[in-house]
Order: sequence, then structure tokens, then C-alpha cells
Amino acid sequence: MVRNREESEWPHTVLEDFPLFCPKCKYTCVIRFKDGKIQEIKSDSERGQRNE
Repeated sequence: MVRNREESEWPHTVLEDFPLFCPKCKYTCVIRFKDGKIQEIKSDSERGQRNE
């Protein structure tokens, strides 16, 4: 039996300073996700230039 839950019973998802990395294009950034909105905090401005 499944019972209905109120929204207040579910924990809210908050990601603060969460690192993301794309292995295909080598893009790295840090995001903050709160209240259903994504904000990019820091990005790798040297994208594609780290071929050392």
C-alpha cells in the first residue's frame, strides 16, 4: 500500500559548490543548485587549452 506524502515530508535537494566535469569536451565548472535553479559559480576559462 502506498500512502500519499505531503511535500513537507520530502527533503529538498541543495547542491552547494558541486563540481561538474564533461569528459567529452573537458569542460569543468562548479554549480550551486537551490530551489530548482542552477547557478554557475566558477568555470574553467582555459577550456581546451590545457594540452601540456
